[in-house]
Amino acid sequence: MAGDTKPKKMLIGGIVIMVIATIGGIAAFAVGLSKTAGVVDKLTNSSSVELPGSETVPGTGSQFTVWATASNVNCTVNGGDVAFNTSASTSQSTDVNGESFDLVGWFDTSSGRDFAVDCDGTPGETFSVIEVSFSALATGIGLIVGSIFGGFGLFFIGLVFVIIA
Repeated sequence: MAGDTKPKKMLIGGIVIMVIATIGGIAAFAVGLSKTAGVVDKLTNSSSVELPGSETVPGTGSQFTVWATASNVNCTVNGGDVAFNTSASTSQSTDVNGESFDLVGWFDTSSGRDFAVDCDGTPGETFSVIEVSFSALATGIGLIVGSIFGGFGLFFIGLVFVIIA
C-alpha cells in the first residue's frame, strides 16, 4: 500500500501544474493582448498631424511616443531639457485599419509644462504623438510570448508527471 502514495501524489501534482499553467498562461496572454491593443487603440483614436507640422502635448510626467505613416520622418521636441530617443536601434511598426505606422521615437515629459513636437517629412503623410509608454508595448508583447512558451512548458511538465504516475 505504501507504493500507491507516491504515484498518487505525482498524479495530483501533475494535474495541479497543468491547471496552474493553463490559468496562468491564459491570464498572461489576455493581459499582454490588452496592453498591445491599448497601443493600437491610442493610435487609431489619436489626432494625426500632416507633415511637416507641429503638435503640442501637455507634460504629464509620463512617456510619449511618436508614430508616423512615412518612414523618413525627423522630429524634435521643444519644451525644456528633454531627450528625444529615436528608433534607429529598435524598429517597431504596426498596421491599423489598413494604414501602416512606424515608430519615430519617444520622450519623457515632466509635469507642469507643454512640449512641442515638430516633425518634418513627406508632405501629405501624417504623424501622431500618443501618451503611451514604449515599455508598455514591449511588456505586452513579452507577456504574450511568455504566456505561450511558459504556459505550454509548464503544461508539458505537468503532463509528464501525469503520464509517469
